[in-house]
Amino acid sequence: MQPRDASFWNGAVWALRMSLGLGHVVFGVIAIVRPNLPLLFQGYSAFDDSFGFNLWGLWNLLAGALLWWVPTRIPFGLISTAFSAFWMFWVGSMFWEGAELVFGSVMFYVFGSGSIFLFGRSLWLCMVRVAWFRRHVMRVPHDR
Repeated sequence: MQPRDASFWNGAVWALRMSLGLGHVVFGVIAIVRPNLPLLFQGYSAFDDSFGFNLWGLWNLLAGALLWWVPTRIPFGLISTAFSAFWMFWVGSMFWEGAELVFGSVMFYVFGSGSIFLFGRSLWLCMVRVAWFRRHVMRVPHDR
């Protein structure tokens, strides 16, 4: 089996990033269009207990926009990816807290894990450009 080249992995990461952004946007649009969902369904009740459901939508739209428009290999790109992971994990915990909805919780925890993966990859690609990091961390052991 032939090893994959870098363009394949860059494409896979781009697809993951766009999927996460789309997840944020879909949740944000639903939260803004239907702000009464916490009153209708028990699974959404924890969202309204913390702060307004519209605000949940706005924060998720912001996270989705940051994932789509901010490059990853700059410090603000790292912050936006960590922001995405934070919101994905928090939405998952709200689904669990509201009515112990396993599917919703697991789905957002998986999305949050994808954001953590993107953060780690972006951090690595950002750090390999730093001379100190290459000299002290990436050196061969016992290399003087």
